[in-house]
Amino acid sequence: DDQVLPHVNWGDLFFDLFYVAAAYNLGAMLISAMDQYNWYRGVLYFIAMFGPLYNIWQNDVIYSSRYTLLDYLHRLLSMARFFCVAGAVVAIKPIQFLTDTGSAETMVFTTSLLLESIMQIGLNLELYYYGEGDRAAIQNHTKLKLIGHFIPATLSYLVASIFAVVAYISAHHSDPHRSLGEVAPSGCGRRMLGGGGGGQEACHIEWSIADVPLTICLVYYILNLLHDVFRKYTSTGEKNLKERFVPNNID
Repeated sequence: DDQVLPHVNWGDLFFDLFYVAAAYNLGAMLISAMDQYNWYRGVLYFIAMFGPLYNIWQNDVIYSSRYTLLDYLHRLLSMARFFCVAGAVVAIKPIQFLTDTGSAETMVFTTSLLLESIMQIGLNLELYYYGEGDRAAIQNHTKLKLIGHFIPATLSYLVASIFAVVAYISAHHSDPHRSLGEVAPSGCGRRMLGGGGGGQEACHIEWSIADVPLTICLVYYILNLLHDVFRKYTSTGEKNLKERFVPNNID
């Protein structure tokens, strides 16, 4: 069969622009955490938010380099995935918002990741049952991706979303007069407006329920990296690679 090479389109360029905003927001978040109390949390949050967003971009690039989609239904699905990425990017705010259970940023971030991951499972199930080409390679490769990546990711983001939603609802039930987006007062490591050196409040470094959702995202991302490294070094000696993997269609 003739080879059909993929090419960059306007949708791909538009998708990449979200990552420009993500880089800006991640930088702002990291700067907001650069004090003696929050710097370690800021670094871990940076990895926990950058990692899943990078995985989404990588999955999109790899999928586009292997398969060609031209129908309007898949284009609408791509737009829905764009909205999920946009929701996750918008939710990247300064550390004071992300560590506050009553603020919706963490809930929006994890829920956006969950929805995008569910769509990825749908795309791969479609490939498994209806993908055209080398059926054996497509099914074997898709099965590996589902079991090794997309199903664990979806379960991780589901648990993270549940923690974030429960924490958000609990915070507003305990303080029903609180307005949306209002940050709970906390003097830990912050100066009062107009205060001098004596205005710094001391506190212990603590891990709280507000950290659980992004901690789950962080743990999954690290385990996913280890899985990729393991697969890379164990698959080189496997036989019948053509029946197990779909090659990237890049000239």
